[in-house]
Amino acid sequence: MNYGVYMKIKILKLPSANTEEGFTIIDVIVGMLIASIFLLVSGQAMLLAAYSRLVSQQYTEGLLLIQQDLEEVRYNAALLGDDSITDINDSLYVTDDEHQDYCGATVATDGYAQALVGVLLPNNPTTKLKINTIEYNLTRTATVSPTSPFNVLQLTYLVKNTSDNKEVATLYTEVIPDAAFNCN
Repeated sequence: MNYGVYMKIKILKLPSANTEEGFTIIDVIVGMLIASIFLLVSGQAMLLAAYSRLVSQQYTEGLLLIQQDLEEVRYNAALLGDDSITDINDSLYVTDDEHQDYCGATVATDGYAQALVGVLLPNNPTTKLKINTIEYNLTRTATVSPTSPFNVLQLTYLVKNTSDNKEVATLYTEVIPDAAFNCN
């Protein structure tokens, strides 16, 4: 038996001197296109985030202005008709006869809500207020509820940025003077 050795010889080819390696112009253009798309998308997201932050900040500041004014309204509503406050503000003092008239009101102009409007004059103030560098107009509109016993004061607040007159925040609420709860 002839056991011959079989060898397999693999001939390696060396690269020729003419072979060029690196990126082709197509590779570079595709890479730049992908990078540009990424930058545009991330830039747009950053711009949207900055705008949302600004709008959110203005909304928060607008609500702060509304809250400050509303606290003053609630304070006056709590004191209206309180006999112990005659030395604080005479317009908040209510005699026993006035109390009976406010409690038995048959029209909107005779109830406790209208008495509170009288304390809050001017009825529809537009006040310029400044927070940091931004000026705002705060408008409060007071309306007496058209239903008996006419003790509910409906308030609508509107805050606008004075630079572009855009609406920043709004709020609707109702206030009942504390003295109205003592009506029989």
